[in-house]
Amino acid sequence: METLPDDALLEVMQYLKIEDLLACRLVCRRLGALAMLPELWRHQRLKLVSSDDTPRYNQCSVLRLAPCLRAWHVDVPLQKFHSLYTTTRCAVKKLALSMYHVSEEAALEASLVIRNQAALGRLRRLSVLRPYTGRKAIEKISVLLGTVASTPLLEKLKLTGFAFYPPSALVGLHRLFPESSLKSFEHDPDDSEAESLCDFILSTHAATLQTVNLGYYPLTSTSTATLLAGIPNLRRLECGVMPGLEAVAGCKLLREIGLCVAYDGEARTVAEFLRRATQLVKVTFQYDSHEFMALSSDVDFVLALATTGRSRLEELEIDVYEEHFPQQQSLLKALPRLPALKHLEVRGEASDDFLLGISPAKAPALRTLKVFTISAKCAHDALHQGSVQNLLSLNPDLKFSTHELSYCYTDERCAWCTLGCHQEMRQDLDPPLQHSADWVTISRL
Repeated sequence: METLPDDALLEVMQYLKIEDLLACRLVCRRLGALAMLPELWRHQRLKLVSSDDTPRYNQCSVLRLAPCLRAWHVDVPLQKFHSLYTTTRCAVKKLALSMYHVSEEAALEASLVIRNQAALGRLRRLSVLRPYTGRKAIEKISVLLGTVASTPLLEKLKLTGFAFYPPSALVGLHRLFPESSLKSFEHDPDDSEAESLCDFILSTHAATLQTVNLGYYPLTSTSTATLLAGIPNLRRLECGVMPGLEAVAGCKLLREIGLCVAYDGEARTVAEFLRRATQLVKVTFQYDSHEFMALSSDVDFVLALATTGRSRLEELEIDVYEEHFPQQQSLLKALPRLPALKHLEVRGEASDDFLLGISPAKAPALRTLKVFTISAKCAHDALHQGSVQNLLSLNPDLKFSTHELSYCYTDERCAWCTLGCHQEMRQDLDPPLQHSADWVTISRL
């Protein structure tokens, strides 16, 4: 080994785990020095776990010795070694904080961990998870809110559980104005007071944002849509319906959008947005209400995708949260005006008429069709259905999948599983997994 150059040793050592790198320090001076080089630690991940799940290495040794890490997951309140977590020189790229108790002490500890990592200059991704609690509890962690909002050089920020804020928690945030750096922002506001922090982030980082995920709660403020429309590089958006959503269609680089339609009255807003946003390549619809499904048997925003005839849509996903799918006829009418559509996924039950209505004449570019369920006991049963075989016969280039058991594993087997044909569809699963459905691709007989 003495004849091997350092480059060769480093090439091998980059595959070592954390415990192995720490062990190399005890072998000899040469390996000990090489084991502490940053290039061996940049891909390592560290998660602080409870005492009943002790890892094979000393976590404190990592924080004292390692020069850097790719990701670090910390639970707060910190149980011990507080000063080490808040003063370590181990610089991480991605920091995930999980708060299991809402208190001023926990908020301060989390803030100190974030500030220390920000000062080391390598922090680019930050995720903060807190439990959903009452409005009064959020006042205890206003210091954490300010730290998150003022952390510089972040490229990705994810906030989970920060559903609302009292006005006092937002006072002074305008003074913590960092330079625009975020490329991705994920937040789940479900209260009008929570939208103020959302608007602060959107306005502060408008110059660099590319991906925004605001959850699927309907928003009430018109300012959020105005700010989104002013983001020049916005490429992907997930959100509930909000006032002024139509203006976001003017974002020229917007290619993907996920929308949750919570009730029938929002259909007009969504339809107008889709008529304007002809640049979209991927659209995901999520229905969030059984009431919506009952009211809207011929929802017009499915057809709105194809109104202009200039659609560039390649992927369409519809999540109906119901077994039946009342928009099937509207979708069949829209397909001829979606000439670029390659992938179609329907998370609902597809009827025989829907399957029989798909052909190369209506959907010439369609290559993948996924329906969550059809009227069948298993994928093997579906394979023998006339509508499925007709679909595959008319569309020889189509990959068709359904989310079913591949084969009946219970005593109440379908007629085809009882016959025992198509044994290649059987999966040798462990007993606990035999009743779990998954996406199964169905081929022609």
